[in-house]
Amino acid sequence: MMENSEVKPMQVIEGKKIAGSIPPFAKKPVRTVNDAKRMLSKLIHGFQLGTINGTDAKTLCYLLISYTQIIRDFDFEERIKKLEERAKNGA
Repeated sequence: MMENSEVKPMQVIEGKKIAGSIPPFAKKPVRTVNDAKRMLSKLIHGFQLGTINGTDAKTLCYLLISYTQIIRDFDFEERIKKLEERAKNGA
């Protein structure tokens, strides 16, 4: 496993933020729950291999879980609105 002494802090080079120990797969945008699922799978694998440290794994996992919960809540809210609209219109 990666030791804490190997973890680089966030660096800024030429005005651009460069993630120190964030693996390349985590730099891809997460746009769907399926993207989050794939990234979480890669995150777990990277942690098991020791290519990502526990702190970074925990942070990314938290973000992925938060993202999927927001998507779930949004979808649920949209479904309720549609059902209420249907009931209102007598359909």
